[in-house]
Amino acid sequence: MLTVPQIIGKGVVVDFAKGEVQFSNGEKTTLSEKEGELLYYLVENAGRVVSRDEILSQVWELNPGRILTRVIDMHVAHLREKLRDKQTGLLQTVYGEGYQLAAQPH
Repeated sequence: MLTVPQIIGKGVVVDFAKGEVQFSNGEKTTLSEKEGELLYYLVENAGRVVSRDEILSQVWELNPGRILTRVIDMHVAHLREKLRDKQTGLLQTVYGEGYQLAAQPH
């Protein structure tokens, strides 16, 4: 896990060690442990589409071939809310392929 805060988009800084997201206006929100792990994985793979199966395998450590679940979709929805995705546009869905973080981490 990253120990220094990461700028993941304009006005959005994530402190993975604290599990916090801070916005340019000073407001903060807290990430659950799994939300933090998912966001960290997306940051590490920024600019690349990450499939739901890859997320299940790498973040949840589950065999995606043996499981049908909407857990990824639920966590992405929660992340979108917490990252104010309607304003920031950080998380992109690539239909039929997966998700990607729109901004390159700095």
